[in-house]
Amino acid sequence: MKWPISAYQRAVRGFFFRLGYAVALGVLVFDLAVLPLGLNLDLWSPILDILNAPVGALSLLIPCPERGLDFPFGHCHHQGGQTAPEFFFSHLRLAVPVYVLCFYLPNLFSAGWGWLTRRRRQRGIGSERPGAGSS
Repeated sequence: MKWPISAYQRAVRGFFFRLGYAVALGVLVFDLAVLPLGLNLDLWSPILDILNAPVGALSLLIPCPERGLDFPFGHCHHQGGQTAPEFFFSHLRLAVPVYVLCFYLPNLFSAGWGWLTRRRRQRGIGSERPGAGSS
């Protein structure tokens, strides 16, 4: 017998999936930016810029020694005396919450859109057809 999954369990499971995807994406971006392993950087550089853009934009608000990877926006090119593992974890400390938020944005937009359409229907806005009232 298969037990039904409650809404709470679905939400927790969705959060952990998003968390796992965010960690994987943060590790992938860091790994490809620091150690490209012979890949064609002409192809991968724009992709990495797009994937790291939210993290780079937020890292501009953080002091330079504590930043992770701040491309394409930042110009802080020193690690502030951090070792490689510290630099990796400082990048993940910033990248994982940003990516989790980015993974929740489509759900927030669709919930907001649904709320707006329900609100418009309740108020009767947009239910009239133009030109149908006067004949």
